[in-house]
Amino acid sequence: MRVNAFYWLMRAYVKTALLFFYRKWQISGKENIPKDAAIIFVANHQNAFQDALVVTCGIDEAPWFLTRANVFGSAFARWIFNQFHMMPVYRFRDGIKGLRNNEASMRLSADILNKRWAILLFGEGDQNMQWTLRSMQKGFARIAWMVQQENNWKLPLYIVPVGLHYDHYYNFRSRMLVNYGKAIPVGEAYQNMDERKFLVHITDTVRAALKPLMLDIPAEHYNEIEHAVKNQSAKRDMVAQLAHDQQLADNWKTSPVTVQPKSTNYLLLALTFPLHVYAWLNNVIPYFIIHRFLDKKVSREFRGSVKFGMGMVLVPLFTLIQSAVVQAVFHDWRITVAYVITLPFLTGWSVDIWKQGTGSR
Repeated sequence: MRVNAFYWLMRAYVKTALLFFYRKWQISGKENIPKDAAIIFVANHQNAFQDALVVTCGIDEAPWFLTRANVFGSAFARWIFNQFHMMPVYRFRDGIKGLRNNEASMRLSADILNKRWAILLFGEGDQNMQWTLRSMQKGFARIAWMVQQENNWKLPLYIVPVGLHYDHYYNFRSRMLVNYGKAIPVGEAYQNMDERKFLVHITDTVRAALKPLMLDIPAEHYNEIEHAVKNQSAKRDMVAQLAHDQQLADNWKTSPVTVQPKSTNYLLLALTFPLHVYAWLNNVIPYFIIHRFLDKKVSREFRGSVKFGMGMVLVPLFTLIQSAVVQAVFHDWRITVAYVITLPFLTGWSVDIWKQGTGSR
């Protein structure tokens, strides 16, 4: 797939930022992604734009993905989002005219798949910051039907379910898992099925395949299970963590868990106190700007994405400004270079130790 240089440069930068933002960004099941085929990635949707970033930056493919249309307000915004392979998708709240514009996005999606490229959709339609799988929309099934009708069901087309599991939706140095399931072939086996039956069957099949790839807490005991998941001891491997969380949720009715209060390791925090002071003093300005803006301007569902995006800009900017101050004080480029290189690692290390000492995720 031919992709513009701007996309690859930005993707490399975003990927680097993700590796710094998350203590662990784990990708499982990449071997399930077919080669030389058209692919529709279908993921659950819990964390706004962050969901798209953790999927697209972790694979070799460069998928286009459908995004809520209200962010495409200006010509400049449309150009920028196009560079990032984003297409608008309209909802009922956008009105009849908006829904008609979906035809253009579906047409573009079909054209992309006809070239054996990939697209990413969020099967639930909109996002919800809860560990649960909601009912699925049929948009991805309609696109699959449309493109195979045009190809007489000969196109090698697959739907790959993608489960996303976050320890926390917006905390710095939290953990998350991108879980790719077995590819579902959409080919000649369906060519004699009528459209309505096809849409229902494919939607149900994908939802069933997505469910074991993520944490789906039943509504009946959601608050109790969520509290238990958040306050239990964390496992090192995120696949093992997901399996443990799923088992806890599945067995809750017969084996509810009583969570013990987490203890604070005051000795660890005291021994590393100078590190925390250093990290805090060197990041206090961007931290204050970001959190002030989030508290005043950003709704909860966009908090993680906006926090990440602002951090990508402000943290390197203030690191450069502060490095200029270091150079002006010490007049030694070796000290300045050491400051620039070590600050991100010491900052991440500080937060990781703090989480370990306080028992937080």
